[in-house]
Amino acid sequence: MKSRLRIQLVKFRSILAGQERERLKALAKRLLLDTAGPLIPEIIAYYSEKKRLNAVLESLSNETCDYLELLFRLSAAPACASLEKLQDFKPVQELSRAGLLWTARESFGGERLVIPEELERGIRDFLINRRAAFLRQAATVTGEGKTVRAPADAFLRNVETVLALAGSEPLPLTAKGNVAKPFARRRILPFLENPIGLEETILLQTIVDYAAFFRLLRKKEKVLLATEHKEEFLAASPNALGESLLLFLEMKRPDPETIFLLEVLRLATEDGSWLRFDRFREVLNETRKPFAGLMEPRTVFEERIRDFHIIGYCEQLLEENGVPAAIRVGHYWRKGGSGRCETSFFVTPDFFITAPRTLDPTIRSVIFRIGDLVAADMMDRWRLTRESLQRAWDGGARFQQIREFLERYSQTPVPVNVLESIRLWLEEYGKLALFDGMALIVENERDQVWVEEFFEREGGLVARPAPNLFLFSRGGVDRLLPAIEKRRRVAVLRERGPERAGKDFEEIVKKTAAEFRENHLRDPFLRWI
Repeated sequence: MKSRLRIQLVKFRSILAGQERERLKALAKRLLLDTAGPLIPEIIAYYSEKKRLNAVLESLSNETCDYLELLFRLSAAPACASLEKLQDFKPVQELSRAGLLWTARESFGGERLVIPEELERGIRDFLINRRAAFLRQAATVTGEGKTVRAPADAFLRNVETVLALAGSEPLPLTAKGNVAKPFARRRILPFLENPIGLEETILLQTIVDYAAFFRLLRKKEKVLLATEHKEEFLAASPNALGESLLLFLEMKRPDPETIFLLEVLRLATEDGSWLRFDRFREVLNETRKPFAGLMEPRTVFEERIRDFHIIGYCEQLLEENGVPAAIRVGHYWRKGGSGRCETSFFVTPDFFITAPRTLDPTIRSVIFRIGDLVAADMMDRWRLTRESLQRAWDGGARFQQIREFLERYSQTPVPVNVLESIRLWLEEYGKLALFDGMALIVENERDQVWVEEFFEREGGLVARPAPNLFLFSRGGVDRLLPAIEKRRRVAVLRERGPERAGKDFEEIVKKTAAEFRENHLRDPFLRWI
């Protein structure tokens, strides 16, 4: 295999400062700039205008544009044995004359090929739009008469399911840090959706990796536990969820080729159109053909697409035999795209709650708290048991809240025997309770109202056995005491409802993105993601 010469990004001023004046003067003349004054500021100002940069790029031949695309997709010169031979290559010469590719001298005496750092984003946007436009013209097909496979929502529901299971029972880990297979087969895998027929251990590990990446799961000794960010995830907006999935995919495959493919596919299909699957791959590889036959192996391309499908970045059209016929970006990244959520379920006299897989995540999360998941197929089924209701009691749920929830979202009247059994189970369980938490005694009635409003806004209240007695979780101390001290018991506290929780997850995604890109994306060609 021929070696690849790495291409580097360097500040434009540093590049120009190392060039001979005659070279700069020749470039300025081609750009119709005044050559009498300082050349470097004039050249930089010219390329800084997007319209002018695009005009320079549009003047390049198709072969040179294809070559420039590969420089970005590989972050290296795709066909060269040495810098000297590369400088005789026609596309390189054209890029050099256009002021887009330069030879810079190293401090130790060597030379390297560089692209101006300030132009990198503009060049990248031009190349992605160019490739996406070509794909729309060459590979678009209709979506009639075929089966659509769209796993985006399925992946997020799987994350929600794993978080709920981890919340009720810690996930045991092996010495290598993976979820123990016997436990996974018994308690997790039967409840996961697998729309693309992925190997089960890969599916589960991907879900766990996503949850850990965004701090939804944390490792403690030899188990995985759900964190307090679970509620924030459930309340997140579609935009935040889509951004989190895309960032996670970038983390799994942090290479320029994958990032380029993500962007091109989104631009080519964000209007909902489909691309022929085989033609999609061929078009991308045709770019490589003239340059030393750098065809990407089919297995590598299909691995990338598989990773796209695992998290739902792509949707597929399938032929009758199950072979992928077409592809497009998932609904989270399409214009006007949105997932469809059901908002109701069925409660039957045999204590089962049956709900479609597309049930709203916030409603599903409540069902997980009061019932045990027993089946998952086209419909999910939970069973209400004495133990599950007592577990809900321990988490702060009371009969009135549970009844109101069931009556609000059940499509049919909740059976009387179910409500009566829930009431009796909770009354029996609540007669003798051992509380492991914090108690706040408030004698002043005015302060009692303030504390009640505080817990309504901030959460954390477990029980209020008497008007002046508040029992709350230990974690609530960190919020309650500063509020009391700061406002001297008359603070107007920030309400933290579902909207705030969703904002919190957006902040987690942004913070994670900043940390990941700062610490892990060492290749400068990846910094435009």
